[in-house]
Amino acid sequence: MDLSKSIPFLYDHPIAKRDLRPFMQSINSIEATSVPVSQVREFISTYSIVNRLRTHQGEVLFVERKVADELKSMSGENMPPVVQEDDIWEELSNPFLDTETPTVEQNIPIMVRRFGISEKECREIYSQIAKPMWSYNFDTMLWEWGILNFYDVIGAMARILNDDEFAKFYKYSMQIADKYRNKIAK
Repeated sequence: MDLSKSIPFLYDHPIAKRDLRPFMQSINSIEATSVPVSQVREFISTYSIVNRLRTHQGEVLFVERKVADELKSMSGENMPPVVQEDDIWEELSNPFLDTETPTVEQNIPIMVRRFGISEKECREIYSQIAKPMWSYNFDTMLWEWGILNFYDVIGAMARILNDDEFAKFYKYSMQIADKYRNKIAK
């Protein structure tokens, strides 16, 4: 595939066993497996196996590491910029790792300080994701101890919500990711 024209994205979440395409705003067909480069605002480089693209609409699409590595090496006026960005969803997911990590209550002030998110909004997010994330990592026997990120949150919620509920959460999660994308205080 010529990555200078379109970029393949992940759409079939392996743990959630759910096709995410019906919920994606940025694709023009339910059969799509790639997004035109012209629709991509930026490529978000991470250290994870799953990297991200952000479209001009603010939607995050997930890409495999091998695609991400190839995109990083490409340049040209039509290519989206590569940005480094912490994943607010990764930080929110720390309490659900299989290792010694902060509890939800301990993580809230960290999130407030690091991302500038209000305590109230942080608690609202945790009220939605805490049980699904715990189940995603432990009930599925994933037992992840290093990183749970935005892709995992989407997978956790896709496992338990019906289509209408998931459509709302999907849109909400994209808004949170976009809202806090450049709000990191180191």
